[in-house]
Amino acid sequence: MSGIPVRPAFPSERSAEGVAASHLPPAERSPGHAASAHDHHWLPIGRAAALLGVSPATLRLWTAAGKVPAKVTPGGHRRYAAADLQRLLAQREGAAWQEAAAQLVEVLRARYAELARDRLQRQAWFQRFDAQARARAHALGELLLAQVAQLITARGAPGESQRRAHLLRSGRRIGTAYGREIARRGLTAAEAVEAFLFFRTPILESVNATARAHPDLALPAGEALAAVTQFLDTVLLALTRSYERCAAAQRRPHGTPARKDAL
Repeated sequence: MSGIPVRPAFPSERSAEGVAASHLPPAERSPGHAASAHDHHWLPIGRAAALLGVSPATLRLWTAAGKVPAKVTPGGHRRYAAADLQRLLAQREGAAWQEAAAQLVEVLRARYAELARDRLQRQAWFQRFDAQARARAHALGELLLAQVAQLITARGAPGESQRRAHLLRSGRRIGTAYGREIARRGLTAAEAVEAFLFFRTPILESVNATARAHPDLALPAGEALAAVTQFLDTVLLALTRSYERCAAAQRRPHGTPARKDAL
């Protein structure tokens, strides 16, 4: 068992229920340490592997690679701290959602490329966008997809509530920029909403499919869909407000000051 990172051995073999902190060797305790009983709950390799959703053989390999530490009893049996396993689970969930979010963005890019080759060209409002306006709208779309990906990975991350609040503020900025661009193209209010919904629907459908395809991940399908729906609603509301301000400014005679309630 050389090369396996292990903790100091138990003074004696314990049952599969684990060993309490008070029964650990003094070397396992830090001065003034007052951790909960859960922190010092030890699991045999079978139960630890089941908790992680892997085989005991895989867990042995992870231990040998230093991915998760183990304690070896005098009888040669591995024991795993529940706290270490929970930390590893949290890391794996976060990494899995990062991967799922990246896949979501790629799926949406492919779907939008297909729409651009077919249905998008038939939309009357799309013909108002010249090459430069289309490039600006595309850049905003890429930013929007990145924000959606970050949104569904925010759960359980440090500062989750602050991160979500930041993403909503970013969504308002994206919507404001969309509203200005659409107003400059001369679209009607109905066309502005139609254009946004044209791209919104694939996002919601893809988020729902991604979450349902990964039921073991941190964010359940319903919660993921609700979070992204709230985000897109925020973008749409900012878009309409920005559109109304810009459209009103374009209708005013040159030199006429804007109404205070429109600012």
